Amino acid sequence: MTHLPGPRHGEILTDECNKAVVKDFRIAFAFTGISEIDKERADYWLCRQLIAAHSNEGGDDLKRCLERIANAATLGFARLRKDTGTLYRHAFVGAGWAYCGIGDPEQTVAELCPIYLFVSNALNQQLRWTAAARDDFNWGWGFFRGKGLLHLSTAGQNVRESQLKELRRNIVRLLRAGAGPQSAARLMVEAVREVARSYKSVGNDVMVSCVPRQAVANNDTGLRVEFGPPNRQVSTFHFVSGKREVAYGPQYVHGNRFFGDWHIDAPAGINPITGTINMTGGSVIFRTGLGDAPAL
Repeated sequence: MTHLPGPRHGEILTDECNKAVVKDFRIAFAFTGISEIDKERADYWLCRQLIAAHSNEGGDDLKRCLERIANAATLGFARLRKDTGTLYRHAFVGAGWAYCGIGDPEQTVAELCPIYLFVSNALNQQLRWTAAARDDFNWGWGFFRGKGLLHLSTAGQNVRESQLKELRRNIVRLLRAGAGPQSAARLMVEAVREVARSYKSVGNDVMVSCVPRQAVANNDTGLRVEFGPPNRQVSTFHFVSGKREVAYGPQYVHGNRFFGDWHIDAPAGINPITGTINMTGGSVIFRTGLGDAPAL
């Protein structure tokens, strides 16, 4: 997190903020832009919109969730512009799993498919970061059926196309060789850190949220999540840091319930390569409520 324009513009305020929100253990969201919306932390704000969409607007319909986020963000950023005179760029992006095929005459059974989602005032149709913000937020999604092994895009600090091509090529090579998600995640972490070396506003610590298809398909209740490197069996969160002895985790929203603010204190340290906590002692703390939202 860096300071907004002003006397301290661009200075790092803290490197311990978490941008990860996981909905129903099926879709992992992140965001880039400003850290507060309507005077509330942006991750809390997003959780609150997802909970309200579930409670008030037709359950877990993704279209209604995205519409609610876009409409609320448009109003919130208009108020911010009135207060500051500046229209800031922002994007929520998500990836995960949803059922597709409903309404398709050639497909009688819904299939669990990979999906990407976005809500933004600064992403174009190619999901590239634009030079200026729009007045309103739009939203969109896309399924990946028969489109190859990998979809990769960025939001926030633009990444060189040559770097993205190399990253795609290396990840696809790993997947074709049968490597698991941990190997792909390691390459993505390295790519983020390469950008961080060039731009001081990009943090060096990385959160990896993994929602594998097998875990989603086999666990209808979605109530199992683990700390540790990505794997194919269960949803995981994985905090990668080369210098900290504290690990953090995503915010989780399941229906109208919330838990998050994971703070894992490991005095013996965290292995920066595997993410494994050497727990000779320590503590795990997490928050179970968000305002009126019940605990999960």
